Amino acid sequence: MRHEYRQLQVVCLQICPIYFLYLTCKFFSFILMLILILLVCGPRLKHKCEGFNYLNGQCVEINPHFTAADTLKPAFQECHVIPPLDAVILFDDSGSITSENFETMIRFIKNLIAMFLDTRAQVAVAKFSTKVSAVFHFENFAVKRDPDQLMKDVTQAQGDTYTPSAIRFVLEEMFSEKVGMRSNSQKLLLVITDGKSNDPKEEFKNVILKANERDITRFAIGVGKEYSHPELELIASSPQFVFETESFSALTLILNQLREKIFSIEGTDSFQMELSQGGFSVALSEGSRMFGAVGAYSWSGGIVQDLTHQMLNSSFINATNMEEDIRDSYLGYSVAVASVNGHVVYFAGAPRHRHKGLVLGFTQNDQNHSWTISHRIYGSQLGSYFGAELCVVGVSELLAVGAPLYHAHGVGGEIQELNCSAILRGVVGNEFGRFGTSLAAIQDLNGDGFKELAVGAPQEEKGKGPQILICIFSLFFSLFHIGAVTVLRSQPVMCLPINVTVDPPIIHQKFFHCSAPLGLNTPVATVTICMTVKEIVKGDIQGPFGSVVSVALELKLDPWARAPRLLFGPRSASFLWTLNGNLSSISPVCTTLYISIPECISDYHEVPLSGRMKVTTEVIPGTGGLRPVLSPDCWPGFTDMVVLEKVCGEDHVCISDLNVSLSFMSDTAVSTAGYPVILSVEVSNNGEDSTDTELFLYHPTILSFTRVKTVRYSLNNASMCHLIVCSIQLLTDQPIIFRFTGNISSGNQFSSALYLCVLQIVTELEVPSQALAVLIASLSVIFGLLAMTIIFVLLYKVSTPFSIRLLSLTSRVTASGSKKRSIRCQKKTTNGAIIHSQCHIRAVMLSLSCLSVLLWPQRPSLTSLFQSCLIRRGGHLPHLLHVGGLLLTRLLGCVGHLL
Repeated sequence: MRHEYRQLQVVCLQICPIYFLYLTCKFFSFILMLILILLVCGPRLKHKCEGFNYLNGQCVEINPHFTAADTLKPAFQECHVIPPLDAVILFDDSGSITSENFETMIRFIKNLIAMFLDTRAQVAVAKFSTKVSAVFHFENFAVKRDPDQLMKDVTQAQGDTYTPSAIRFVLEEMFSEKVGMRSNSQKLLLVITDGKSNDPKEEFKNVILKANERDITRFAIGVGKEYSHPELELIASSPQFVFETESFSALTLILNQLREKIFSIEGTDSFQMELSQGGFSVALSEGSRMFGAVGAYSWSGGIVQDLTHQMLNSSFINATNMEEDIRDSYLGYSVAVASVNGHVVYFAGAPRHRHKGLVLGFTQNDQNHSWTISHRIYGSQLGSYFGAELCVVGVSELLAVGAPLYHAHGVGGEIQELNCSAILRGVVGNEFGRFGTSLAAIQDLNGDGFKELAVGAPQEEKGKGPQILICIFSLFFSLFHIGAVTVLRSQPVMCLPINVTVDPPIIHQKFFHCSAPLGLNTPVATVTICMTVKEIVKGDIQGPFGSVVSVALELKLDPWARAPRLLFGPRSASFLWTLNGNLSSISPVCTTLYISIPECISDYHEVPLSGRMKVTTEVIPGTGGLRPVLSPDCWPGFTDMVVLEKVCGEDHVCISDLNVSLSFMSDTAVSTAGYPVILSVEVSNNGEDSTDTELFLYHPTILSFTRVKTVRYSLNNASMCHLIVCSIQLLTDQPIIFRFTGNISSGNQFSSALYLCVLQIVTELEVPSQALAVLIASLSVIFGLLAMTIIFVLLYKVSTPFSIRLLSLTSRVTASGSKKRSIRCQKKTTNGAIIHSQCHIRAVMLSLSCLSVLLWPQRPSLTSLFQSCLIRRGGHLPHLLHVGGLLLTRLLGCVGHLL
C-alpha cells in the first residue's frame, strides 16, 4: 500500500451534478496531497435557504486507508433569515401631468410592481394630488399579483401637489397591519412626482422624522423640469436614492438602476458567503491550509485560512477592504503558498480583475494577525484570464502564473515565471490551445535535480491536447464515477544511456591503404557497447526492472558508394543486439563487435556507427500492473564515428601536388549540329593524399554537354559520376583520366571557331602545390579587319600559320597572317591558393590571375560565349561567377601583359 500511495497522482471526486461541469479542471474538483493526506474538494455543493440556492463548497480529508477522516466546509454560509419586503409606490396624479404622460407613468408603475413577484415581497400603490387615496393595499396584492388587474381602475384626479400630506397618509394608512403589512418586514417607500409641493397643511420635516422612526427606506423620483431637487433629497433616505428624468418617457431608462438599489436594500444582491464556492482552489503548506472562495462578497472572492485544522478557528482574507475595484474579480480562483525573503506569502489569482487579471500576495502580521497585501502582479491583456492558475516550483520557489486565454499570432495561452521574468508558450499555431489551463509541480523526471512544471493545454491539436490532462479525466469520470474516488498512479521513469568505445580510436592506414599489403576481412578494430540503467523517478519501488531491449547497430553506407567501407564480422554492415532480463544501475551490460575491411579504402572520412534502441518493459511484481517507462529526454537513437587515419606523413597535415593534363580526341571539329567534341582530362597527384578534391569545368554555350565518363582509375573504387559532378580521390602516383564529350549545338554561327573550356582543381586539404586550369582548342580562322571592342576582346589579323603548345596539349591550326606573340604566364595568389602555370603560346594571349586563356577573334560578346559547368565532389556548393563575367573582371588586370 505504501509505494502505491506514494505514486498517487490524481484523485477525482465528483459531488456536483453533471450539468454544472465546465471546461476547466477547477469546476470539476480540486485535489491536493500533503505527505500521506488527501484533501478532496467539491466547490459547487448547493443547499436551499429561504428560497435561494446557496452555493458553498465541501472538502473531505482522506487518510492512507482511503477512508474519510474529516469533512470541512470552507467559507460555508449557514441559512439565515432574510426579512420580507413591504413596499409602497406613491405617485403624483396632479393636473400638471398630461393624460399621455399619465398613461406612460402607469405603465412604468406596472413594471415596478412586476419586480416584486417574489413570495417574500408585497407591494401597495397610492396616488396623490390635493387628495390622497389608495389604489390597492398589501392584502389585495397578496390575493392577486397581477399588475394589470391591480391598476386597471386607476384614474387621474388632477389638482395640487400636497406631497407631505400624501406621505403621512401612507405612513398611517398603508403601512399598517390592518391592510396586510407584516410586522417583521423591511419597509420601502417610493415617491414619484413632477412638481414642487404646495401643501399648506403639512411640512416635510415632520413626516420624514416619523418615517425615520419606523425605519422606512425611501426613494424619490423627479420627472420633468418643475420638481424641486432639495425636496427630493428630503424625501429620500440617501442622496443615492434620488432619481431624476427629463420626461415621463425616460422613466424606463432608470428601471434597471432602481431595481438594483431596491434589491440591495432587500438583501438579495449583497451576498457575502452565500455563493462563496469555498474550496474552489486549495494550497497546503506546513501547518496551514488555504482555500479559495471565488464567489464571496458578490464574486469579489477571497481566501480562507485554516491554521488549526478546525474550520471554527479559520480566518477569512477579505480583499474588498484592501483593494479597490475588486468586485467580480474571482479572487481565489487559484492559490499558492511561497516563501519570499524568509516570509510566508499567500498568493491568490483574480483572473477577472478589470478584465485583465491580477495576482495578490498576502502576508500576516505576527503581532495582531492582520492581513496586508505585499505583492500586486497585474495582467496585461484583456480577456487573458491572467492568474487563472498558480504554481510554486522547486526549492527556489518560482511562481508560475497561467494566462490560458492569452492570445497573439499563433499563440493560445502563456505562462509567466515571475521570479526570473520568463515567458512560456505552447506549440505555435494553436491560438485556441489554452496553454496554462492547469499547472502542477511534479517530481524530477529528467534527473537534473530540479522539479518539473507540468502544463495543461486541453485545446491544442484541435482539442486532443499535447498531454493527458486532469480535466480530461475529470470529464470522463464525472459521467461514470459520480460519488467515487478514482486513483491514477505514475509509472517509474528510467533512462538507458549507451556508451560506445572503439579500440583503437583511429584505425591505422596499414589496414586499409591501397598501397599497403592488406589482410582483408580480418578484424582491424573492436567496438564495445555498454548499457546501464539510470533511474530518474521510481518512488519507493525497488529495481531491478525487467525489460527486453534490442539495439539495431549499423555502419552507414556512404551516399556516393555502392558498398560499405567497413563491416561487422564476418561480412555485414548491421547487427542486432538483444537483451532479455533485469537491468540494474549497479552493473552495466556490454557486448563486443569486430570491424573488418572488405577492400582497400581511398575515402578516409569517418564512418558513422548508428544505433536505434527499442525497449519493452515488464510488469513490476507487487505494484498492481505498473511498468517502468523511458524518459522522453532519453533518446532511443545514437551515432558515433569510426575514425580512419589519413595518410599525411608524420605531421598529419596532407599537402598534395595536383597536376592536370588535357587532350582532344581530334584536332579538328566540323561546325555542324551534333558533332562530338571529346576532351580527355588526366588528374594526378605527386604529393600526399588529397581528399575532397573538386574539379570545376566551364565550357562555352556553343557546346552542349553530353556526359562525363571515367576512362581509367587505378583504384578499386570507381568514381561516382552523374551529369558533370564527379567525386574522386587522388592518391600519390595514381592518376585519373576523365573524358569530356560535348556536341556542337545547332543554330550557332561563328566566323572564327572558338572552343574554350576551363578546368579548375580544388582540394579541401591545405594548399595544392599546382592547380592548372587551361584548355584551348581553335579551328579554322578567317581573315578579317580587326578592332578593339568595349569588352576588351582584342582582335588581331593573323597572316602566318602558327602552333599552340600548352603543357602536354598540342593543337595545330592553319591560317594566314604574319603576327606572332609569345607570353609567359605569371604566378598569382587568389583566395589563399597558389596557382602556377607555365605556358608558351604563339598567338593573342591574356594572362589572368587564376587561369590562362587563349582568345581567338570572335564577333559575339565575351559574356555570351561561356556557360558555367561544374565538376566537384560533395560539400557546400561554392558561389561561382559566370565565366564571362570572371574574364571581363580580370581582363583589366591583364591588358598590360599584351602588346
